Amino acid sequence: MEELAKEYTDPRTGIHYTLGEDELYYPDIHEPSEQEMLQTLGKYGRMAARYLKENDPWQYDLYVEFTQLGKIMREVDREANELLDQLETDYIKKHPIEHPGDFMETWQLRTQARMVAEEVVINQIVNQVR
Repeated sequence: MEELAKEYTDPRTGIHYTLGEDELYYPDIHEPSEQEMLQTLGKYGRMAARYLKENDPWQYDLYVEFTQLGKIMREVDREANELLDQLETDYIKKHPIEHPGDFMETWQLRTQARMVAEEVVINQIVNQVR
């Protein structure tokens, strides 16, 4: 009888398998570490996770324990980016550019709109204990 390889990676899926004692291959499944999960988040998701960890470590640990932190922080990131875009657009509409051809004036207005919108997003969405 042919000797089976102790490990196998399916070329189609990239899933890694390990040979068990019963000579069946079992997928190597692991939960991503906290650090791996945080690396996949956007700016506001990482900021919200940091805020939660500093201000409610018990809740943070609970989310990590039950692998909900990534899901919740991705939702926070999505919500924050949507609000940021909406607030920037509203700010620019309320403060029209006097000289549309002036690059510096346009740049200053957009920078100011981003700063105002970011402050609102951070206070209303990011810095909230969930």
